[in-house]
Amino acid sequence: MFVDVTCSGIWGTGPRDVWLVGNSKKTGAKLLHFDAFANWSDKTPIPGLSAYFTGIWVSSSTSGWVVGSDGLFLQLGGTQWGAINPPPTTANLLAISGASSNEVWAVGMLTSGINTLKTQVLRFGGSSWASVPLGVAEQDATILDIFVRSASDIWMVGGVGVILHHDGLKIAAYPNVPTQADLWGVWGTR
Repeated sequence: MFVDVTCSGIWGTGPRDVWLVGNSKKTGAKLLHFDAFANWSDKTPIPGLSAYFTGIWVSSSTSGWVVGSDGLFLQLGGTQWGAINPPPTTANLLAISGASSNEVWAVGMLTSGINTLKTQVLRFGGSSWASVPLGVAEQDATILDIFVRSASDIWMVGGVGVILHHDGLKIAAYPNVPTQADLWGVWGTR
């Protein structure tokens, strides 16, 4: 049923409430759900969508977010997913994480000028999404993933060994990273 779907994100609230986002060359973006009856089902709200899904984060079986290319945001409200229109950005969003339904962060790359990409960090504080200011050096970092432990403890990783930390006041580069390799994932305990 979903053999041609390339997974780009997975999240769940328990063993029988797992969400997967991915993309299919044949049918476009896909949102799949593993439910209480141990069945996978297609929950893609907009079939044939030209944008692609890159990340998912859910806080409960009735609240969550999907991000994707071209500023795509989907929000789960109850049992239905719906697109946020207009989207709060045009960035190609790469990852999303949260500490609660009112503390959610997303990262992506925004085209700024000819072939110039700038990192964009966005925060949802319960009612709307807003851009989070970055220092000049942090804007040039390619952020690939984000982990939100709390509103004052947020970690971002990316290309050439970059690690950024938000302490509740500002985002700063983490010093003395022992690698120049691309860092594709970040996680911690809550």
